[in-house]
Amino acid sequence: DTVSQAMDNGASSGAAKGPASSWPSAVGSVQEAATTGWAEVISSFDNELTAHGLPSSMEMVQSFGQAVGNVLSFVAGSMGGVIDYRCLCWCRQFYCR
Repeated sequence: DTVSQAMDNGASSGAAKGPASSWPSAVGSVQEAATTGWAEVISSFDNELTAHGLPSSMEMVQSFGQAVGNVLSFVAGSMGGVIDYRCLCWCRQFYCR
């Protein structure tokens, strides 16, 4: 009942009257701590990458995106050849008489 009342009213009924005295404030604190923690993990990861002469994680993601874009552009540019080949082998039986 106390937790339900706290959730409904947005404030704790007595016990926790500190920095996180309401559910929204407690959830906000958890979100902030998680965001800060992940930012520190990424920063530390990037520092180690740099220390080993590697590009940052952001640069790696950008390079991966460029590589995917290049592959998809190649595939798109090859569609004419695929269609021509398929037409020669299959479509010709039905449509190219």
